[in-house]
Amino acid sequence: MRAAARAVVLVAVMALAGCDARERLGAAEGVQAFMEAAQSGDRAAFEARIDRPRLRESLKARLEAQSTLPPEIARRLDTPEGLPMLDSMVTPEAFNVGFQRGGLLRGGKPTPAEIAAGLRMNGPDQACIPSGPKAGDCVMTFERVGDTWKLVAIAPTTLQVAPAP
Repeated sequence: MRAAARAVVLVAVMALAGCDARERLGAAEGVQAFMEAAQSGDRAAFEARIDRPRLRESLKARLEAQSTLPPEIARRLDTPEGLPMLDSMVTPEAFNVGFQRGGLLRGGKPTPAEIAAGLRMNGPDQACIPSGPKAGDCVMTFERVGDTWKLVAIAPTTLQVAPAP
C-alpha cells in the first residue's frame, strides 16, 4: 500500500509541478540526503549538505529579529562567543530533535516524492520547506550549489540547541 501511495504522490507532484518537476525532485532528493546525513550523525555528509557561513548569518538575522530574544544573548551574537553559540544550533543532533518535534519522521523516512509534494520552488535553484501548506515563510531553504542541494537558511524554531561536539 505504501508503494501505491508513493506512486500517487509522485504522479500528483509531476502533474502539479509541470516543467519544474525535474528541479523539484532533484531538490527533494537533496533534502532527503540532508535528512539522512543528520539522522545518521555522519558529520562529513552533514557538512557537505549545508552552507555553514550562510546558515550562521541566517540564524543570526532571525534571532536578532525576535523580540523575545533576551538582550544578553542578542549582545553575545556579535562577540567571539556568538560563533560557537550559532554553531551549536547547526548540528545533526539539533536537526534530529527538530525533525522529531516537527513530525517529519512520523511513519518512517519520507521519500523524495513525498518531500517534493511539500516543497515550494523559488526558481530552478532554490527550494523552500514552508511552515505550512499556505504559509509564505520558509522553515528551511535549500539552494543548488553545483550538483548539490545545500541548506542555506533556517528558522530558529526549526532547531533545538544541542551541546557542541
